Amino acid sequence: MKSYLYFATFIVVLLVFTDCSQSEQSEEHHSVNQSTSIATDSIELTALIRKTYEWYEKEGIAEDFTPITKTTSDSLYSGIDWNAQNERIKTLEQTGFFSNDFLKNYQNIASRIDQDLKQGKVEWLKNDMSPYSTDVNAWCNCQDNPEEYWNKLVITNLKQSSDQASFQWTWGNDFYYKVQAKKENGVWKISYLEGLDFVHYIGTN
Repeated sequence: MKSYLYFATFIVVLLVFTDCSQSEQSEEHHSVNQSTSIATDSIELTALIRKTYEWYEKEGIAEDFTPITKTTSDSLYSGIDWNAQNERIKTLEQTGFFSNDFLKNYQNIASRIDQDLKQGKVEWLKNDMSPYSTDVNAWCNCQDNPEEYWNKLVITNLKQSSDQASFQWTWGNDFYYKVQAKKENGVWKISYLEGLDFVHYIGTN
């Protein structure tokens, strides 16, 4: 009888030890996979930001939210030039760098400016600086930048889930710019740029 009890106890202890060992291995494996995933995403997001700003500086610099007058003699803009705006949206979409959320926000800013101008809530003198503009470039919140700065960009303060990420990019010198990204069909795309935040941009006039 005692031999049976010893044997049963041994089996129970063995099972508990095996279960604990497997649990620890599983947790360790999960931790390794999670760390690998974060590292991979960080590399992909850094590449996305560098490619985006290289494109912007070489091909993408253009007037955001181009205004239009009713007649050539008008001294005030009366709304958004939707032909130019739609071409800009098409260009942004074709890069593959921007999510649907980003494009929707970009279009919403144009719609709000158009509405404000049509209703006379804001006056924008022809050939004058936009009343929605500040003295910095909204795409970087900067006036000047280092030469070929896109090659220097790194990301910091990365926070992410499986398909959402927020971080800041910097080229050094304590200069930071907030960005959000999301995965669409398994590919990271920019969904938010600090300088093109709807409330911030519209609130600058």
